[in-house]
Amino acid sequence: MKSPSLLAFVLLGIFFSSNPSQAQERSLKFDGGIGYYLAIDGKLNYIYWPTPKISWAETNSIWRIPTNAQFYVFGLDFSGPPSGGTSFLGKSVSGAGHPAPPHWRGYTFTYADGDGNLQSPWPARFIPLSGYKEKVYEIVFDGPQKELKSGELYHRYCVFQLGNSTDAGEAFVFSYTQPEKKPVTGDGKEKPKATD
Repeated sequence: MKSPSLLAFVLLGIFFSSNPSQAQERSLKFDGGIGYYLAIDGKLNYIYWPTPKISWAETNSIWRIPTNAQFYVFGLDFSGPPSGGTSFLGKSVSGAGHPAPPHWRGYTFTYADGDGNLQSPWPARFIPLSGYKEKVYEIVFDGPQKELKSGELYHRYCVFQLGNSTDAGEAFVFSYTQPEKKPVTGDGKEKPKATD
């Protein structure tokens, strides 16, 4: 007969191998308290305050974040019926009439193109994460994320607008930084660095 500790170890291994995201989710530490966070390279950064609309295009208001950065919200409950505005800068948000979770009215994503024009807004999704005492959600943006992150679609800045703030335009404003591309030779190997 197998020992109880060996059986428990095997069962835990099966659980975590079938639920890898839950093991990862529990490792996030929301030390700043209730609010929004930006995860960069596995480190959570508490976001203290949003930028008002009047300052969105100011260079010092735009965070430069890597393409693998992720937004989270801790301690706020997004599981009930939605409330708030239904537009973003006067435009109707796709699916925002009476969205059900994981979409929320007023929580949108957009970007400014090369001419500074804001593009049609897309909803932000709030994906609940398990394994925490308080409510925790990963925030995933709809829209052309792949193209923006790859640099295929140029953007001056991106905007994650917070719900119920369409008049004030409170948002987190950021720009995806492109990873440095290393020069390669015709056979795909990295070129050696030039020496002096």
